[in-house]
Amino acid sequence: MAEGIDIFVKYQTVTDWQAVRRAGYSFCYVKVSDGDENRPDNGYGPAGRAAGLAMGAYHYAQLGDPVAQADRLVSRGEAAGLIDLAPALDLEDPFTPGQAAVDFAVAFVRRVAQRGHLPCLYGNNTMLATVRGPVLAAVPQTIIWAARYGAAPTVVHDIWQWSSSGHVPGITAGSVDLNRGPIPANQPPPASPAAPSTRTPIAVLED
Repeated sequence: MAEGIDIFVKYQTVTDWQAVRRAGYSFCYVKVSDGDENRPDNGYGPAGRAAGLAMGAYHYAQLGDPVAQADRLVSRGEAAGLIDLAPALDLEDPFTPGQAAVDFAVAFVRRVAQRGHLPCLYGNNTMLATVRGPVLAAVPQTIIWAARYGAAPTVVHDIWQWSSSGHVPGITAGSVDLNRGPIPANQPPPASPAAPSTRTPIAVLED
């Protein structure tokens, strides 16, 4: 069981990644995009990895084209060195549990998988109760990241965001989201052109 954090540089400033690691945290998601816009990553990918954390990127979903938003997340994560963890879709407001959320999430995770990465889906317990099944039917390896405070999620999940009010050494601004579970590792990086690929194929099931 690993302990992890997720951060958005608008609200959290990391000044000492070694202190974060010494406090027992082994993975970190950084918000890199929101709808059709990028968000700054402050170079946290290489800095966190140098301290021994596995680093990943997440995207906050907005109404619009899920494929374009998935491409934005993957491209930002790759450019920022945030691909140790499965690229994550944060599905909450303005979406509500229902068919529109299902359709968006399915198209998004399929695109992430088509780009060669293992997708991750984040949502609260209620959202995931609606969206989790169709997403796993489309891309069975999708990692499920559930947010529920005060009690464990009732949906089957891989990662649990159990608090939004953590205080972490080395982070000087804002409360921090806290997570636990197995490290949501991404696929291995692509092999060099001179060597055969060792990447495990990701199943993407069509309707």
